[in-house]
Amino acid sequence: WTVTFEQSGATLGGEIDMHDGEGTLPVEGSVDGNAIEFVFIVPDLDGDMPINLSGEIDGATIAGNEGHFVWYGSGDWIARKQ
Repeated sequence: WTVTFEQSGATLGGEIDMHDGEGTLPVEGSVDGNAIEFVFIVPDLDGDMPINLSGEIDGATIAGNEGHFVWYGSGDWIARKQ
């Protein structure tokens, strides 16, 4: 996945490309110091699936153990600036 963030104060916006051929989805979230949380909604035939991620920013890396993937459970995640 590729996420592009736009920050205005503590508010995050932007888009995510899941590289599934379906285009991009909007992202909304917030930043508080090094803490970040954001969500995007994946359309699905069984209902929209919100994907909620939260973690800590450390330089060019964001990592968290609070990734909630609706029906698929939750787990650790990591992102790196390109």
